[in-house]
Amino acid sequence: MSSKKPKVLIVATHPVQYQVPWFRYLHKHLSDYQFEVLYLTIPDADKQGVGFDQPFQWDIPMFEGYCWSNVKTENLSGDLALDNFFSLRLKNTRHIIRETNPDALLLTGWQCLGLIQVLWCARGLKIPCLIRAESNNLKPRAYYKSLIHRLLLSQFDKYLSIGTANRDFYLANGVNAGDIFSCPYFVDNKFFKRRAVTGEDQLISLRSKWRIAEKAFCFCYVGKLSAKKHILDILHAFQRLNDKNTCLLIVGSGDLMREAKAYVNKHTLNVRFAGFLNQSQLPIAYSLSHCLILASDYDETWGLVVNEAMASGLPAIVSRRSGCHLDLIQEGITGYTFEFANIDELARKMRAIKSLNKQEYQALSRQAQLNLSENYSMRAASAGLHNALVSIL
Repeated sequence: MSSKKPKVLIVATHPVQYQVPWFRYLHKHLSDYQFEVLYLTIPDADKQGVGFDQPFQWDIPMFEGYCWSNVKTENLSGDLALDNFFSLRLKNTRHIIRETNPDALLLTGWQCLGLIQVLWCARGLKIPCLIRAESNNLKPRAYYKSLIHRLLLSQFDKYLSIGTANRDFYLANGVNAGDIFSCPYFVDNKFFKRRAVTGEDQLISLRSKWRIAEKAFCFCYVGKLSAKKHILDILHAFQRLNDKNTCLLIVGSGDLMREAKAYVNKHTLNVRFAGFLNQSQLPIAYSLSHCLILASDYDETWGLVVNEAMASGLPAIVSRRSGCHLDLIQEGITGYTFEFANIDELARKMRAIKSLNKQEYQALSRQAQLNLSENYSMRAASAGLHNALVSIL
């Protein structure tokens, strides 16, 4: 009887800062399996920077502590852009999969044609397939799109659910409940908690550097300044607070930067623009702040910045169109929600959290961090993947 460990091939478009820590965790802790990650492409700084308004590479280790490979250039076609479904395509897909010879395959989504090609090939080779996608059931869809999703999902054997709205999406498209395994969305919680700045003198110095008053209550926004994020809604709500002892820190860059700065200048708002911060710098921004705001529309399928903020000890105010709100926000316990684009309600929730006394705010902060560490971690996600693999291998 062979003692060979089952091989699981995880296929991703490219290295993502949120996923890499999980790959390392799986390699170290799920020793019953042999994991290998296949990247369809390794983007250069220019392609990595699309949407961030500048070229960059992640400043944390992205290729250490796990087994990985990437598709060779001669097996790729398209311009390899990461934001276009047809830009990343494969040639010789069967050869690529046969080279790795997996016992099971996990796709991290279907956002490009190359991932669909891998799925088709795996089905032809009779390799069991799992999916861990972000799509949720909050956004209304045309009938033909739902039909496409239903047909696509029928090609998988098991489904890893990142949260409530994602699970509802699977169920609404004909997936059997018994084939869905909880695999909650997470960030590297320990990374953010460990790097949080807690020393009072250091915090005062950092706040001074970014011209944030020592005693000011600081809201923060973290993410691309893109249309789906609705940064102008946050600025409108912040203006209505009309409170000189409150600051808004905006971390990120993107298409709406010029419009956002123009609005701030026109209304003389107490807003600081930090620009793009790489992964190792983000914990500092969270440490300077008291509450995260996410005002996104339906296209925010989750919102991992909320995980980052809560791992750093911040509660959050989140739009009810953002995918994570059903899971991460317990109203008045870990944060608050508001109706999308309702500026008045967002401003009221901002006033509510700012008006908490020290003990009330600390309770909110502690509960947000506790809920995250207990339920939205690499350990919890790995347990779900393990259970799914046991059921098919």
